[in-house]
Amino acid sequence: MILCMKEYGHEYAEHWFYTPTLIENAGGLNIIRAGQNLAKKNYHIGPRFIPYFSMHCIINGSGTYIDEGKHYTIQAGDLFCLYANHTHSYYTDPKNPLEMVWIAFDGRQALSMLDMLGITEDHTYIHNILTDKSRNTLTYLIKLFQHYDENLQFKKISLIYELFDNLYEEIRRKNITKPVIEKDWIKNGKDFIDMYYSEGISVNDVANYVGINRTHFSNVFTKRVGINPNSYIQRKVMERAAQLLADHTNSITEIALSLYYSDVYSFSRSFKNYYGISPSAYREEKMMNS
Repeated sequence: MILCMKEYGHEYAEHWFYTPTLIENAGGLNIIRAGQNLAKKNYHIGPRFIPYFSMHCIINGSGTYIDEGKHYTIQAGDLFCLYANHTHSYYTDPKNPLEMVWIAFDGRQALSMLDMLGITEDHTYIHNILTDKSRNTLTYLIKLFQHYDENLQFKKISLIYELFDNLYEEIRRKNITKPVIEKDWIKNGKDFIDMYYSEGISVNDVANYVGINRTHFSNVFTKRVGINPNSYIQRKVMERAAQLLADHTNSITEIALSLYYSDVYSFSRSFKNYYGISPSAYREEKMMNS
């Protein structure tokens, strides 16, 4: 590796500063820079902070990583993420120099994707997560950075997601999971309902999605949100139905089927039970008042 890298005071390294294309800027993850290095005995970075995320994969060697005062011993196969605006530093073991590859990024999906790996503000290090598969993906990515070709931008985007998939696959295989926090799965369940309420989902579907027992999910959701999940789903459906009826664009049949009812009759019955008025009468009333 040394032959293809430039020598600096404390390392041999390559750095690539990257300007995202229009397609990449429209996506959820923007690559900012990437690099690879082989540390010298005096290698020490920081303390410093950066305004984006930088995921460092340790290929060989060992050393120490410090994030917001927390110390971690790092070694080959580990991964640490320089979290945006966190004060960090890291240095090598002089007897076993670090060899690393890193990719820095930001974007709308960055936090969510890191969170899927269990990387959060409080936990920015994962032990022994790199596999042959993820190393191969990293190698391919580095080759693309070394020889820029705009025609390969889709390949580069796909490889970034492939790398996250490789890492996530190993996390699932090792059953490395972050603690289940009640407020998180309640929010995830509520978000799931907000997205798919018109698809005929049930409370069981939501509980399965967040991975919580149905009864426990229902009890805690009711306590936290102030309404049981079944009623919350019904409220979302009926509010959307009322909105569509007031618009006068779609027929009542189209509205019923779009909200996953099997027929107009079942929709009309549900609507009248909820609002005390039939869909057609509700539409007429809205037309008279408009």
